[in-house]
Amino acid sequence: MSCCARQMAAAAVLGAVLAAPGARGQQMEGSMMEGFRLPEYDAQGQLVQEVRGKTAQFMADGIILLTDVEIEFYKDGQPSVLGATAECALDRTGQRAASRAPIRIVTEKAVLSGTGFAWSGTNKQVQILSNAKLTLDSRMESGLLTPKTTESEAEAEPASEDEP
Repeated sequence: MSCCARQMAAAAVLGAVLAAPGARGQQMEGSMMEGFRLPEYDAQGQLVQEVRGKTAQFMADGIILLTDVEIEFYKDGQPSVLGATAECALDRTGQRAASRAPIRIVTEKAVLSGTGFAWSGTNKQVQILSNAKLTLDSRMESGLLTPKTTESEAEAEPASEDEP
C-alpha cells in the first residue's frame, strides 16, 4: 500500500470514528491529523455547521486542539456566517469551543472581530473576550433602523410653514 493510500485509509477510519455515535476522544488521545473536517447536519440532511482545521490534535476528555480554524454556519443550505481563528480547543461532546487567539466572524452585513472567544453550540452564541469590534456594511438599508410612519401618522403631521 502506498504512502498516500495509507494516509487516505487512516483518514477514512478516523472520520468514521469521529462520526460514530458515542465516539470518545480518549480512544484517539495523542493522535494528530491534517485536514480536519467536522460537519453537522439537521434532521432533513441539510448542512447546519462545519468546523475545519489545518491540523487536529486529539486530547483527553474529547478535546480537539485545532489550528487554522474555520467555523462555518449555514442557513437553508447556504453559508451565512464564517468564523476564523489561528487556533482553538473544540469540545465536541460539550458542543463548545474556545481560544485566546484573535477571531474574525463575517456575515453578509457585518464583521465582528476581537481577541479570544468562547462559543456554545447548544445556544448558538459566541462571546468575544476582549478588543471586540463590530463593523457594519455601509450599504445596509438605513430604513431598517428608523421607525416606519403609518399613513394616519403622516396625515396628522402639521404642514411646514414653507408650504402655501
